[in-house]
Amino acid sequence: MLPKRRLLVVLLACTLGLLYSWSLITTNDVFKPSSSASFKKASLIGGFDSSSVIHPSSSVIRLDSKEKQSDKVPLVQTLFRGDVLARVKPVLGETTGEFPVENKFSRNTHENSETSIIGRGSDGQGQERSNPLKIPYKLVHIDLKGAPPRLSYLKSLFKTISETGANGILLEYEDMFPFNGFLGVAAHKFHYSKEEIQDLISTALQYNLEVIPLIQTFGHLEFVLKLEEFRSLRELNEFPQEVCPSNEKAWIVVMNIIDQILSFNYGNTSSSSSIGHHHYKRGSQYPNYIHIGCDEVFHIGECEKCKDKSGKDLFLNHVIRVAKYIKDKYRVTSIIWDDMLRKFYVEDLIKSEIGLHVELMIWDYTEDVDRLLSPYLWPMYAQVFPNIWIASAFKGAFGETLHKVDIQRHALNQLSWLRVLSRESSRIRNLRGIALTGWSRYDHFSVLCELLPVAVPSLILALQIWVKQDYQEALGEMFKLLQCDEMMFAKLDQCQWNGVDLSNSMNTLEFYQVNTCT
Repeated sequence: MLPKRRLLVVLLACTLGLLYSWSLITTNDVFKPSSSASFKKASLIGGFDSSSVIHPSSSVIRLDSKEKQSDKVPLVQTLFRGDVLARVKPVLGETTGEFPVENKFSRNTHENSETSIIGRGSDGQGQERSNPLKIPYKLVHIDLKGAPPRLSYLKSLFKTISETGANGILLEYEDMFPFNGFLGVAAHKFHYSKEEIQDLISTALQYNLEVIPLIQTFGHLEFVLKLEEFRSLRELNEFPQEVCPSNEKAWIVVMNIIDQILSFNYGNTSSSSSIGHHHYKRGSQYPNYIHIGCDEVFHIGECEKCKDKSGKDLFLNHVIRVAKYIKDKYRVTSIIWDDMLRKFYVEDLIKSEIGLHVELMIWDYTEDVDRLLSPYLWPMYAQVFPNIWIASAFKGAFGETLHKVDIQRHALNQLSWLRVLSRESSRIRNLRGIALTGWSRYDHFSVLCELLPVAVPSLILALQIWVKQDYQEALGEMFKLLQCDEMMFAKLDQCQWNGVDLSNSMNTLEFYQVNTCT
């Protein structure tokens, strides 16, 4: 048992260390409050140009930024939208703070084993791939909830990922979309403006990135259902996760979310005539696909209206209803996550004809895909769905409170997927593509996990694994794109990439957590 005086000293040191770490983060020119004088409409990730900080559409992290550390703008102002600033500023004050540029600490435990993940070849066992997989779509998931990047940062990131090998963006708005009408109360007070959303979509198209909106239409609707105005639409009153599929008022809300998100021009620009392997219909403003979520619907068939109905029938009927509405009104094809179907019988899926209405995205973020996805799923899905997508992760998958990305574990996830797809290629009738997910938080009420700028090296390596389908080639290309002098994971924070300063700040924060608070 520590003496009281010593315990107080330790607690004080821990507190000061954490506050100092936050002050380091606030000096790192990555996040911003995107608004005019009062930081109205602040944006998450900001640029190095201090003159752009208080403008709603100014930059987050610029890839070509050469500004030095001395030209500081508080990091929270350059990275995050205004609500984050409002919470942090009372603690940090106006300080900009100083921190050492040299990285003194790294969580990575493989500093001298850069080849420890995999040898040459995509399977990690020294085998060359003779027949590379054909992967038409390589999507990058941009999750705007919780830590919404500044518009200018996203623009620079779109350029980077386009040059790295992506040809599409899976764009998840959640409460950062400028909803109006009765849905206006569900929009975050620092949401993007309509002009910003259209600018973002247009920029993606300019870089030959097809935009696929991702919206939730069943579960994970916390951002709506948490509000008192929509409480009656919940499946269970105690849980604001799922809408009741038997409630017609809930259906009206779902339709309005879809209508408002598809009201933007996703394709009717001169630069979008050919993106990915698709051609936009001339004169059409709508995307080719929309992802309608439908994952992790934990409560179904439990409310008074649903308790006498089959949960599986309720799920299938709701999904098909949403997909048919979108197809009939907008001629857009729907994609859903696969996890809710993993316990279905193949006969039920065939009978429902769900494969005629949606395309399936199978997700697994682990280092060994076969451990989570049972072997029986592949023949079952092949019988039901003509078109299959898969989803891996480049961040946001290995812990709700992580702030440093485990690049090697995410690389193993990509490589495991390549092995599985090679094995199952004869069953899959049409592999549409891969979505590299980058979750900002696990759900609407969760804390933030790794921030997007910190995950840039992981994203680049993941993309290159899918482009090269060879780990060593992908690794070499990542270090080249990051302008690294040494090809070592432990020295990534000495390379030149947009987010490196924030990554150094996170290392410092973790240093204080490990060495002061333990």
